[in-house]
Amino acid sequence: MNAVVILGGTFDPVHRGHLGLARAALGLDDVGEVRLVPSPLPPHKIEPAASYGDRVEMCRLAVEDLPSVEVWELEADRTGPTFTVDTMDEAARRLAPRPVLFLMGADGLADLANWKDPAGLVARHEVLVALRPGWDPWASGSEFIARVRTVEMPQDDVTSTAVRSRVREGLSIDQWVGASVADYIDANSLYRTSSPLAP
Repeated sequence: MNAVVILGGTFDPVHRGHLGLARAALGLDDVGEVRLVPSPLPPHKIEPAASYGDRVEMCRLAVEDLPSVEVWELEADRTGPTFTVDTMDEAARRLAPRPVLFLMGADGLADLANWKDPAGLVARHEVLVALRPGWDPWASGSEFIARVRTVEMPQDDVTSTAVRSRVREGLSIDQWVGASVADYIDANSLYRTSSPLAP
């Protein structure tokens, strides 16, 4: 039975790096589907610059031409910060008996010990870590490195922070987020001004 991979995040906005993660996961023999799960209020970040509804819609536009990738509003009705371990427990409950895997970027591995119940997360759910070319996962110093599975992905240094900065500077972002997401950002006047909540 092919697994469902959960790719959570703020997606403020979604960009080609996120889609690269999804494609890398779909390249695994045991994976049949990837679901993007936007977080209404991430626990370890500042409040998102765009609303939850806008971020969900941008995700939908970004994946509309990607087979086997969809957006799942699993956290839409939660109040307060949303934690990965709780999201994964709920995803596994709803999707059983299909295997459910959690996909994270390499940068998150070094910080995993500071997440809510990281031991429970890796004990109850298989965790995939996407490796950048030339990056040694053992160099992260993570106590969980032996309990995760790695997947190779192409180098891509695009970040949501950089996308927002380009919007404020009036620069093109089509190559970073795709034309449909760029058009949505422009049509809805997102990220045009800086604020304490959107550095």
